[in-house]
Amino acid sequence: MPVKIINSSQIKTKKNLNVIIYGAPGVGKTSFCASAPKPLIIDLEGGTLSIMDRNVDIVEAKTVFNVKEAIDYAVSNNYKTIVFDSLTRFSELLIESITSADKKTKPQVQHWGDLVSKIKKMIWELQGKDINTIFTCLEKESNNDDSLIKRPSLTGQLAQAIPAIVDVTGYLYVTQTGERLLSINPTDKWYAKHRTTLPNRIVEDIEPDFKVLSQRIFRDSNGGELTNHRQA
Repeated sequence: MPVKIINSSQIKTKKNLNVIIYGAPGVGKTSFCASAPKPLIIDLEGGTLSIMDRNVDIVEAKTVFNVKEAIDYAVSNNYKTIVFDSLTRFSELLIESITSADKKTKPQVQHWGDLVSKIKKMIWELQGKDINTIFTCLEKESNNDDSLIKRPSLTGQLAQAIPAIVDVTGYLYVTQTGERLLSINPTDKWYAKHRTTLPNRIVEDIEPDFKVLSQRIFRDSNGGELTNHRQA
């Protein structure tokens, strides 16, 4: 079969997002997730009390099998967003499952590679079904050129591999005046990233709402500038 070559102008812009949201406990990560379109929140840590009034669907998951069931249910019932609350706990369950299946008591180097591959495959498969995925994480500080920088609290190969393949890694924080903001641009204090359809556009810290984030990342329906522009 000959190689298929297309022009960049023919690339269709996808309308779903793969997102990591991280920050300190209590900053509103789960509330952000509840703002996504038709979400199913997979509660892996029992941290959904903060959204009891948000009228969203939640499923408790204590095993990898529970998570798979939840994903299948979400796909079959036309949910628009699947939330993994949290990626840290999900990765712990998954590495335990991989290690156990190999009849080992502790994870080996190859097990971490398997873990990354499984999560990458899951993200890509859901992306193909036009479903948003959101992963929550706590924050941790790590060294970066002799200074400390906040990053998602992930271990092993996950710490580099997963943030590299998602569309957005956002740092959620509270200002000194009590305002909650979401940063999707890296600074000397925290890691963040975003892919945008508007080249070289600088995106300011925004309200932690999925609709606002989506509007910042994608062009509006008329192909013009992004809407709801807000200065931090």
